[in-house]
Amino acid sequence: ARTLLDRHGVVTRGAVAAEGVEGGFSAVYRILAAFEESGQARRGYVVEGLGAAQFAMEGAVDRLRAVANARERGDGSPGPTAPTPADVPPFADFPDFPDFDPSGDRGSDGRGGPGALTPDDDVFADPDRLGRSPSRGDYISPRDYAEPGAGGPRGGGAQGGSGGPRGQYGTGPNGTGPYGNVSYDTGFPGRRDRPATGPRAVVLAAADPANAYGAALTWPEPPAGATHKPGRKAGSLVVLVEGEPALYMERGGKTLLLWPSEPDAEAPPTDDARLHAAAEALAGAARAGSLGTVTVERVNGEAALTSPFGPLLEEAGFIATPRGLRIRA
Repeated sequence: ARTLLDRHGVVTRGAVAAEGVEGGFSAVYRILAAFEESGQARRGYVVEGLGAAQFAMEGAVDRLRAVANARERGDGSPGPTAPTPADVPPFADFPDFPDFDPSGDRGSDGRGGPGALTPDDDVFADPDRLGRSPSRGDYISPRDYAEPGAGGPRGGGAQGGSGGPRGQYGTGPNGTGPYGNVSYDTGFPGRRDRPATGPRAVVLAAADPANAYGAALTWPEPPAGATHKPGRKAGSLVVLVEGEPALYMERGGKTLLLWPSEPDAEAPPTDDARLHAAAEALAGAARAGSLGTVTVERVNGEAALTSPFGPLLEEAGFIATPRGLRIRA
């Protein structure tokens, strides 16, 4: 049953029949029903026309809903938009090859003459004809190239700029160790740009296998004033910031749990970079159509409209309504 869920996303009677499972749908149904009771799957009428008995993983339902919402808005499938060719910077500036000059005269780069390439040269058989190979000390990966002026081996800026090399052979923008603070915003086509500094947030279903809390790791204690505890419940979400829970949303989105970096700090929550990243990630998922309309009524046991965390959510894009703080796609 677990394999069917992973393979199909939404398991129907027809999917089981097509797989030729021994015992048919009735044998799988009992296991899927147990998955539903334990919060590992959801039962419902997910895809129209495929029968009433449908079981799906939480992530599959959210993805299908996001695609359906995007189609209704005419935006196409959600996800990163690939840049147009005109907007895509070159992957790297590759070394210039010597000009081919059969007459033996020097090429425009000054490397012609006796050492210039001729039609009989086999550069693959003798790579040294193109110059020596880089040594360990000056090796630079193609991903470390940046646009001119951005720093690094090809840019005109200082080493350690936004395009500087990462890893053992260079210092990244925030390099504090042998590999620095690795980020992937150096001109890869199709990647979403994100700042190299600041905490990184990831939104996951609470029951997602990628979320180790509640399984391999224990959940943190509920924040002061909270009336419920986090758990691996169907429909609930968790936002991990640098791998640790910073925000937990109950199914339906009416209640939130927020864990500040310093619970006893006097600074307002809006100054907490960790909570700010979590709120922005949750708002981004809602705007992408993955959550539908979310109206937060309570935060850490207090009314959202009067909670000290309310301004934090409003900065992320939530709008105050009589019922609470709302955000929609």
